[in-house]
Amino acid sequence: MRYTMREFLWILISILCLVLLPWWQSVLISALVGVFLLRLTERGFKRRVVFLFIGLLITMITFHSSRSLVASAMSKLFKLPHYAFLAILSAGCFSILIALAAESFLWVKYSFRKVGDKLAPNQKLKPKKA
Repeated sequence: MRYTMREFLWILISILCLVLLPWWQSVLISALVGVFLLRLTERGFKRRVVFLFIGLLITMITFHSSRSLVASAMSKLFKLPHYAFLAILSAGCFSILIALAAESFLWVKYSFRKVGDKLAPNQKLKPKKA
């Protein structure tokens, strides 16, 4: 339960960073914060992508509905019939980008830990034979 709450906290931080900062700064901050809050698990990446997508979809729909001039201009540029499609595409791209950035930092952390374990002297003391 503790790690699930940490993931939700990381998702909240990621969404707030994306709202307040430029996208590249929010990706970097989310990845760096993810090193301290997230664990490298088999299903963790999929769960983070899904939860980020849901949170960012809500955020993007509210952003595009409140900024109708920007949303209509972007929809016309990409030839999308409605700004909701733009919100879905934006949420999908940002959720995958942020989750992959955090996952790559977690893999680097895991790799350094494994190398450190291999290079460390053997901690087990063998009994001396008399």
